[in-house]
Amino acid sequence: MLHLQKLYVIVMSDRIRVMTEKEFHSQIWSLKDKIYRYAFAILGNREDAEDICQEIFKRLWEECHQFYAAENRNAYVMKMVRNLCIDHIRKERLHEERLEMLYSDTDISYLQQEDLKDMGNLVRKIIGNIPEKYGTVLHLRDVEGYAMEEIAKITDTDVATTRVILSRARKIVREKLEKLMNYGL
Repeated sequence: MLHLQKLYVIVMSDRIRVMTEKEFHSQIWSLKDKIYRYAFAILGNREDAEDICQEIFKRLWEECHQFYAAENRNAYVMKMVRNLCIDHIRKERLHEERLEMLYSDTDISYLQQEDLKDMGNLVRKIIGNIPEKYGTVLHLRDVEGYAMEEIAKITDTDVATTRVILSRARKIVREKLEKLMNYGL
């Protein structure tokens, strides 16, 4: 259950608006069945639909000023549900495609598959130890599959800078991996 302990001050043109827990329950929480049904219709999975619902409630609570600013609040919420579901599907599909590519080659022995898993773990460990901005851009591009324009928006940089950061991040990971492979830990 989502715990609400804050009041948000919402500036709407020339007046200030405060969202209380009671207003949240009456205006947003009352949409829970509709949100769940829509998410379930898109995803076809109860657990994933529940996760989407929780994420929607969290975002609406944290960003209630956008909810109040929307002309059609119902449409605003349903669009959020749709977009989160599409993001979820994309991530699942990308993950499945990568697993399929990794294990589809029948010539790869079990030991080679284990080596690939170990190499993947080593690369994840290296990425976790590089500077945050490099790791973030690398993760968004190579793991999550985001486009450069989307990454630039997320990281609040321009596309050219994002490309440079990605290139440098890949170089750092490659050099550290080569060093480990050649010299050991």
